[in-house]
Amino acid sequence: MTKPRQHSARFKTWENLAESGSFEEAFAAMEEAIGLLEQGGMPLADMTECYELGLRLSKRCATLLREAELKITQLDDSFQADSASLATSATPTLFDLNG
Repeated sequence: MTKPRQHSARFKTWENLAESGSFEEAFAAMEEAIGLLEQGGMPLADMTECYELGLRLSKRCATLLREAELKITQLDDSFQADSASLATSATPTLFDLNG
């Protein structure tokens, strides 16, 4: 008879967070996984799964950071374009030298 896995519920939660968790949730779970690995004392199968989930959580965090960086860049570019457009169209003409 096999012994029930001690961390299976936690690992299932981490698996879900690696798929669809927020950055903060995934980062906290990744830190928890690191702590478990550093603590040691788990069966090899659990350590291997914990390590794999830690990598997946890390990938989730990196993806979310890249998406946020892209959005910020797009917003900044849009703001710069709007500012330049406003600067040229909103400048009042004080003197009409052509007329």
